[in-house]
Amino acid sequence: MSSLLLLRSDFLLPNFVLLRDALTSAGSRLTAAGVPSPRMNAELLLMFTLNCDRAYLYAHPERQLGDDEKSRVQKLST
Repeated sequence: MSSLLLLRSDFLLPNFVLLRDALTSAGSRLTAAGVPSPRMNAELLLMFTLNCDRAYLYAHPERQLGDDEKSRVQKLST
């Protein structure tokens, strides 16, 4: 069995997601959707999901997202 989880047909993410990877992936999905300022919007989505500030996103890039957090980020960025 593959260690990849299909979140959307054109985006594959590992079963565990680090904060920095979630930020990159959300930014990619928002770019593909034509959302203006995709990186900034990805940061805002993660800050909302994790109830944290922007500094936290960059101070803890190795933090693993829980399943619920992963699911919420995926839903908000598709």
